[in-house]
Amino acid sequence: MRYYIPALIVLIIISNIKLYSQCACCSAAFSGSALAAGTSNVGVLKEGSIRAINVYRFLYGNNFYRGIESLDNLYGESLNIHFLGTNIGYGLTKDITIDFELGSFPAKNLDYGYTNDKISGLGVASLIGKWNFFNDRNTKQEATLGIGYRQPITENLILSGTSGIIAQLFYFLNIHEDVNLILFIRGEKSLENSNDYSQGDNVVSSIFASTLLADKLAGILELRYDYLSKAKDNTSDLINTGRGTFYLVPQLNYAFDGFSLSTFFELPIHRNYNGVQLGERFGSGIALIFMI
Repeated sequence: MRYYIPALIVLIIISNIKLYSQCACCSAAFSGSALAAGTSNVGVLKEGSIRAINVYRFLYGNNFYRGIESLDNLYGESLNIHFLGTNIGYGLTKDITIDFELGSFPAKNLDYGYTNDKISGLGVASLIGKWNFFNDRNTKQEATLGIGYRQPITENLILSGTSGIIAQLFYFLNIHEDVNLILFIRGEKSLENSNDYSQGDNVVSSIFASTLLADKLAGILELRYDYLSKAKDNTSDLINTGRGTFYLVPQLNYAFDGFSLSTFFELPIHRNYNGVQLGERFGSGIALIFMI
C-alpha cells in the first residue's frame, strides 16, 4: 500500500468539516464530507472493501475580524470548539464508492464577550456517492466526481446549520516516485429551512503536495481556500456572515498494519470577513484510519 494515501484522506476530511455554522457574529465553512482512497485507486475504494475514519479536531480563536483587519480583544471574546467525526466508506464497485459521515461536538464554546454559547451534541450527517471516471495507469493520474446530500441532525443552527447538496471533484497526479500533486474542489449549495433561513453556500479548493519522508511516514502540505457566502434570512442577506480564508495545513501520517495515524495543524494565513465576525486563530487534530 502507498503510505501517503491515508494522509490524503484525513486532510480532505478536515478541509470539509463544518465546525460552526454562521450565525450572528460567527461564521465558518467547514463542510462535512470526505473523499476515500484505496490501495491502488486514490479516488475510490476497492470493490467490497470498507474504510473507517475517526477524527478529533480542535479549533481556537480569540479575536473579532472586520474585513482583513484583526480587532483588539476588548471583551474576552473567544471560540473553543471540539469536534468528533466518523466516516465509513464502502467500495460498491471498482469505480463507485459510497461514504457515510457523522459529526458531533463534545464541546462548542462561543464567547462573544456580551454573550456566551456553551453547547454540545450531534451535528450533521452526510451521504456521498463517488465515481472514478478517469484512471490512467501509464500517466499515473486519475479523477473522481462525487455528489451527495447533507442533513442536519438537530434543529440547533449553531450545531447543525441547514441541509444542502454536495458536489466535488478530486484529481490525483503522481509526478515522480512518491511525490504527488492533488487537486480537490468541493461545493455545497445550502437549502432553506422551514424558517426561510439558509447558512450560505460554500466552496473549498485545495492543492496538496505529498511525499514519503521515511518508511511508512508520509508528509503532506495543503494550501486551501475556503469561501462562504452570506447567510440569508427571509431572502435578506445577514451582514455579519460570509468570508474567504486561505489556510496552510501541514500533516504527518504513519502507517501501521491495517491502520494509520495522522496529526495535522491548520494555520489561517489570510482572512477576509464580511462585517464583524469572531474568527479562528488555528486548528489542530488527530485521526485514525482503518481498512477492512
